[in-house]
Amino acid sequence: MNILNKMNMFKAYPKDALVFILASFINSSGKALMWPLITLYVSSELGKSYGEAGMVILLQSLFGIFGEIIGGILYYRLGPRKLIVGSTLASGIAILSIVFIENWYLYIVMMCALGMMNGITMPGVHSYIGFRWKEFRKRLFNIVYVCNNLGLAFGAAAGGLLAAISFQLTYVVTGVITIIFACFLFTFMKSEAEETKQVNTGKILRHDAPITLLKDYKVYLFLSIGASFYWITFNFWGTGVGPYLVEQGYEISLYSFLWTINGIVILAGQPILIFLKRTIAKSINAQLITAAIFCTIGYTFLLLFHDHYNFFLLGMIVCTLGEMLILPAIPLYFSETTGSDAPFYLGVSGGFANIGRMFGPLIIGNLYDFFGIVSVLVCISGVSILTIIFFSLHAINYKSRTLSRNERKYLEMY
Repeated sequence: MNILNKMNMFKAYPKDALVFILASFINSSGKALMWPLITLYVSSELGKSYGEAGMVILLQSLFGIFGEIIGGILYYRLGPRKLIVGSTLASGIAILSIVFIENWYLYIVMMCALGMMNGITMPGVHSYIGFRWKEFRKRLFNIVYVCNNLGLAFGAAAGGLLAAISFQLTYVVTGVITIIFACFLFTFMKSEAEETKQVNTGKILRHDAPITLLKDYKVYLFLSIGASFYWITFNFWGTGVGPYLVEQGYEISLYSFLWTINGIVILAGQPILIFLKRTIAKSINAQLITAAIFCTIGYTFLLLFHDHYNFFLLGMIVCTLGEMLILPAIPLYFSETTGSDAPFYLGVSGGFANIGRMFGPLIIGNLYDFFGIVSVLVCISGVSILTIIFFSLHAINYKSRTLSRNERKYLEMY
């Protein structure tokens, strides 16, 4: 009966939106074939150290920052179809080309290009969903988040199996899936003439220069800094937990099981998410602050209790609840509140998030190497508190900005 109800629930959404989400799931599965294996590929196939592999990931994240900002700006000049299809196709070609690259420096260049292309794609995809299915976007952003995470879990598992056969095979399959996704988007998205009409009628053309939009810092700055802090703490699960568990004598499979729990909670925890949104997280700002509180509770709990594997399972569950609240909320916030300027602000916010992704592993890895797990947990617990502070500052400043804007409209009327 529950399954039938869920199937009926999906009938409420436009068929083209569901097709787009399914294709995104397949694409995220394809991308996940490769990402967990970058470090192993660099060390075993290219003969470089783990430190050099980490530097590649850092540079890729850095170029992802540039890509997010560039994508937010180009959305207005190229339109969603050209931007998303072009950057996705370029990503697929870059992934396939890695199979034929043996030169270390050329590999770095290609990975940086890949990071930039992926960054360019993201604000375009979020903006496209927000503009095309405006009346459904509150729920669609969450559905896309869930499906992408399921795709990542499925792809990561399949990637390990393919890598056992050949690392090159993982790049070939990932590249082919990405190119097929680009071809799908080319036929799926509206023609340029229809798209231009949608842009004009939907008012998604930006009239202000980027520097003017950046000056309105209350819209994006505090939220984006909070998101950057969130991503620093999130890297704990990828950088700090694995080495600690191995040092404590646990099998590496138990570390992988933490990510299985992450996927299960994201899928099975949707009723809990709905309950939270109906009670303590009714607005987007309340959702962000509640998410940061959950993460802080999770990391503080681990700071006090980290001497048994089961405590990490509990910590992962609590932090995943925070993840479920925060990640769909950010694109929804910009789509709901910034109108035609959403692509630009999504790009800027994504750039800040990539700063957290870039420096998180560096900070956590060095703290762990020199001072151990306790220092890492003290750090990320403190950073989580900063996340609460900045999301709260965003809520306060955005409220004051909204009030002042309404006051200006009142004065103009009278």
